[in-house]
Amino acid sequence: MRVVFLSLLLFMGTQSMALDLYKFQWNDFEGKLGAITIRLSLYREENNQLTGNYCYNKYDTRIRISGILQGDSVILTEWNGNQPNGFFRGILVTDSVDHFQGLWQPASGTTSTRFDVHYNSAVSGAPDKRYSDLRANDLQMESFVKKVKTAIARSDKQWLAGQVSYPFRTSLDGKKTVTLKTKADFIARFDAIFYPAYKERVLRHCACNLFSNYRGVMLGNGELWFGERSASTAEKSSFVITAINN
Repeated sequence: MRVVFLSLLLFMGTQSMALDLYKFQWNDFEGKLGAITIRLSLYREENNQLTGNYCYNKYDTRIRISGILQGDSVILTEWNGNQPNGFFRGILVTDSVDHFQGLWQPASGTTSTRFDVHYNSAVSGAPDKRYSDLRANDLQMESFVKKVKTAIARSDKQWLAGQVSYPFRTSLDGKKTVTLKTKADFIARFDAIFYPAYKERVLRHCACNLFSNYRGVMLGNGELWFGERSASTAEKSSFVITAINN
């Protein structure tokens, strides 16, 4: 395993320059672990220490990781509670795109799986609070996004109608732009708003490690945007869908 890993790093090192991670920000990646799509996010602290997590897109559940950046090499431990569950060993590279690639190995050390994730974006925040502009914590925000995805999958029009900030502009079947003013408008036009191709795009995106800025929190490539209601507190979160870009 060590020989294979070193050979991989030597090969990649002859092909490209190193990608640098932003300090004191969340550096976000998306790509493949084997054949499975994942999102991986690393926060770079002092002394090149890394904290973060990754998610399998189909499960929307964070898995904690931590490690260290050594030049352009990264070694990460995946945790299950307080026990190591696996290891990412790879290199940051820049060629046609910026990415992080290498091998993942379970703690048992019996097999290894290739991973390759491309760099998406950087998000300001703190190690224990990614969405720094929100009063609620990260898991509360992401839990709401998961509920929205579940409701869309089930075509739960009534619940979703209560989670939208009115009035708002969207389109019907991706063509005609309309302004919806009430819950009744939303329910009546739900199927044209969440037409099949758009619905599929929304459900494909992971609800973990979302991009955020002064406008709010974004799912995917901006298909949905979310904000915090004025009544939201750190103890009792309350969110709203602020944009449906279909």
